[in-house]
Amino acid sequence: MTTEAPELAPTLQSMRRTQRIVLGWLAACTLLIVAHGFEGDEPAPDRAIATAGVLLALAAIVLRRVASSPTILARTALALRLGGLLACGALGVLGLYVAYGLDSPESGILFTLAGVIFALRPSPLDSQRRD
Repeated sequence: MTTEAPELAPTLQSMRRTQRIVLGWLAACTLLIVAHGFEGDEPAPDRAIATAGVLLALAAIVLRRVASSPTILARTALALRLGGLLACGALGVLGLYVAYGLDSPESGILFTLAGVIFALRPSPLDSQRRD
């Protein structure tokens, strides 16, 4: 287990709360897509949509990895973690757009579930960061 610096404890609690909010948002997106239903032949999303999904997923991964670097300041790491969580939430928005706007709920739910997967495991909290 990692121990947290006392001065960062409230900020880390806020980050955990933000993670729960993003996961709740993604769960709501998933439920909305499931409520839309899966019927008939659906078009595959175009390249721009797929590229946006891949870029959001890569942003979530890269921001989380950079935030876990021991050479980064604690406040910067928290901002990077927040950016990674926002990228995960944006995958939910993209999934809703694909499901409802492009009438492709199967592809939409895949984008949303990718956001859930990336949001479930935030970067480890490193207690040896500099302030």
